[in-house]
Amino acid sequence: MGPFLSLHASDVMGLSRPAINRLAAAGSAAGVLVTFVVGHIIARFGAARVLRLAIPALAAASLLWSWQRSVPTIFACYVLMYGVFEFMMISSEAFRVQAVPDEVRGRALGGMGMVNGLVTAPLVPVASALRASVGSGAPFYLALLPAAAGLWAVISWSRAHAGSAPPTSATLVSESHDAGVSPPPPG
Repeated sequence: MGPFLSLHASDVMGLSRPAINRLAAAGSAAGVLVTFVVGHIIARFGAARVLRLAIPALAAASLLWSWQRSVPTIFACYVLMYGVFEFMMISSEAFRVQAVPDEVRGRALGGMGMVNGLVTAPLVPVASALRASVGSGAPFYLALLPAAAGLWAVISWSRAHAGSAPPTSATLVSESHDAGVSPPPPG
């Protein structure tokens, strides 16, 4: 959705390049402020729960922003959207770290990144075509598809792991020792 934000702000909202730069700066400032709070909220409620709320909140904030036409509401909704985006990104990273055991984290996170790229990369030309034929807001609606898939994945994982703590190196070694299996050599 990234490249379509400035196009939409220019083409539909009528913002100049300097105004779009101020918009980006205001959003970045909101993102910085949000980071101070997100860690505490995740620690209290858990990354999966926060992420389940942040994904639809980001989709709603994005659509809300795309519908604005007055400069004050464009800026207010963009700041809200960017703050929610940071909230979602931090809870997403915390969730992925929590959901994947230490021993396979690099491969698993790399695989998740690859799947994310394979899913979202084809959406950019589709969004461009829709933008040209349907309108500038089309990419915002198209972005709901990967958001829905991500939300489904988090909910599915949460249900499958309800009541269980994520595996760690210590629990894996302990379980292998209990089963009579020698733990792997350190290093």
